[in-house]
Amino acid sequence: MDNGLTRDRTAEMIGTNRTYLSRVINEKTGMSFVNYLNSYRIEKALEILSDTDDDTPLKAIGPAVGFSSMSTFYKLFQEKVGMTPTKYRQKIIEISKNDNLTKSA
Repeated sequence: MDNGLTRDRTAEMIGTNRTYLSRVINEKTGMSFVNYLNSYRIEKALEILSDTDDDTPLKAIGPAVGFSSMSTFYKLFQEKVGMTPTKYRQKIIEISKNDNLTKSA
């Protein structure tokens, strides 16, 4: 995902202006463009981290979903999810192991 994605670039790509884009996003989601984009990026990170077959290193996930700063990625992830990406991945692995034990019993 492009970490250089801006409101201006997005508006240009879809053939509108940034003011209209911001207004529509705010009306539909109650969020600013930046908050909406960051929320989307965190959702994509959750998908990667929830896939127990995906061993993408944690330090690569932030940039992969469009964050140019790992500290911003970790901060926003913790705010949205309530735990760090590391803890989330550990929790998913633990749940997966427990599910596998239950299925094999």
